[in-house]
Amino acid sequence: MLKIYDKYFNSIPVTILLLFFAFPPYLVNYLNIHYYNMISKVIFVLIVFTVILLKNLKLTKFDFLIIAYTLIPLFFTFFNSKADIITAISTSLHLVFLILFFEYGIKFNKIKFVKSTFFLLYIYSLLNFISIIFFPDGIIHGFKDEYGFEYSFIYFLGYDNHHLPFYALAISIAVLAKNYLKHYRFWLVSLLTIIGISVFIRWSATTLVFYCMVLAYLLLRGHIALFKNVTLFQYFLLTIIFFFLFIIFRFQNYFEFIIVDILKKDLTFSGRTTLWDMGIQYIQQNYYFIGHGILNQTQLMYEFYGVSSPHCYFLTLVYEGGILAFIVLLYIIKIVSTKIKMDKSATLNKLEFIIFSILFVMLFESFSMQFFFIILCLLLNYKEIIIPKRREKCVDY
Repeated sequence: MLKIYDKYFNSIPVTILLLFFAFPPYLVNYLNIHYYNMISKVIFVLIVFTVILLKNLKLTKFDFLIIAYTLIPLFFTFFNSKADIITAISTSLHLVFLILFFEYGIKFNKIKFVKSTFFLLYIYSLLNFISIIFFPDGIIHGFKDEYGFEYSFIYFLGYDNHHLPFYALAISIAVLAKNYLKHYRFWLVSLLTIIGISVFIRWSATTLVFYCMVLAYLLLRGHIALFKNVTLFQYFLLTIIFFFLFIIFRFQNYFEFIIVDILKKDLTFSGRTTLWDMGIQYIQQNYYFIGHGILNQTQLMYEFYGVSSPHCYFLTLVYEGGILAFIVLLYIIKIVSTKIKMDKSATLNKLEFIIFSILFVMLFESFSMQFFFIILCLLLNYKEIIIPKRREKCVDY
């Protein structure tokens, strides 16, 4: 049975199919395919769970911390009558099994797994680029969900802010795939070009800032020695400093030229400062320690913020899981940083800066962080992924 399993499960088509189930393009969310997301998550979790049993995989310290990260808001969800337990459970399981799936792929099938992930995300980025060019008003325009909220400019990867997680993971995989791909420079440059044109056409400030930060780092890293010595944990602490400067003390007033004239935003970041104040107010109600759990969409929009979120990942994290959830995140960053701090290769530095760029822009957004933890997992397993050129051949696709 294991031979049959290894033959088919580790094949490129099956890997790509599972990756599609793991993170389908956001367009499917707007096609009124009833229960698609839930069904795809169930299928994905069941298959990965079966793999874990067959291969007798052992959980790592990182895995247990991810489980703790998901269990904390889930725990508070059960004590909140307004919470959405089904969404909380499915979201938690999905994140845990995503991490386990990537760890499995890296350990048992790394060449095909890394290449399959790269090419799927490359195709996603290309199809999104095509949808932006040929459907400037969106493939779906004026979509209304079951709660009556209208969405415009829906492309292959969804609304423009939803493009960022896919782009971040695609660039991270591209950085790691250097020794896996023939004509690597072509694949990397074309990916960055496709993403860059898409970002500048749509002009989503959040995604634009992320892209410009990463591109500037890739181009200038060799000329700025400081970047070579900054650890992941130091990047995280720097993000927290920015949190207090922008979210608490509103330091953005000193950057009016960049925010207003270049990014075409106002100094409230399109009303985000009001949402931050509302989020802080609700967090203070529970004295920062007790989370509210994960609320369903209607209650989250109408009763808490008036919109889908406070547009700040750290506020959302503490709102849902209390200060304990933040401490677990801090510890996850710390153990990853400690494990890799002795290896300061160029590839590792690039991944660390990509993570910092995500954390920085997530001061102003709060959508799913699944891609962030996948990149952390890639960073933690960096030495397993990198193939020395003289020891293993690059297998063409």
